[in-house]
Amino acid sequence: MPPLLAHCLDANPAHRQVPLDSSHSGPGQPVPPRHRVIELLTGVMIAAYTVVDGLGVQEAPLAAYIGWMFLLQGPPIAVPAAVRRRGRLGPALRASAGAGITGGAISLAASSIVLWAQTSGALAPIAALRETSIIFGALIGAVFLGEKLGGRRAIASAVVLVGVGLISVG
Repeated sequence: MPPLLAHCLDANPAHRQVPLDSSHSGPGQPVPPRHRVIELLTGVMIAAYTVVDGLGVQEAPLAAYIGWMFLLQGPPIAVPAAVRRRGRLGPALRASAGAGITGGAISLAASSIVLWAQTSGALAPIAALRETSIIFGALIGAVFLGEKLGGRRAIASAVVLVGVGLISVG
């Protein structure tokens, strides 16, 4: 459970789609092509929502854009949960209400800060900085949850750092 918990602490919803260590069956095992496609599509989605957010905060009042984005993202999550759990949704919500409200507030705050930063018009550096949350997720997992940082996560973190550096000097 700790890898999942660390992954969920990441405020960026796109990063929570596929746990970091589920893309292969074990160390030294080849990554299935289907998982590579999922990774590629995740990158495309991140690029798409980054551009949409950048344009959205330039065209609409910031508070309105943030409000509409959070209101529109709720039903696609709540409806499948209600259908899947049928009569058991109420007890599940009561059991995790505190964590859910806290996580929602943190997600709202983190997203609002990024969107506010995007109002400056400097989309590339803000987007690069936003993706550094991957590094923080890996560090939180290693330091607080006892996860192994491992070679793959260390390399991924280094690639993100290099990318941020290149965007900063470019």
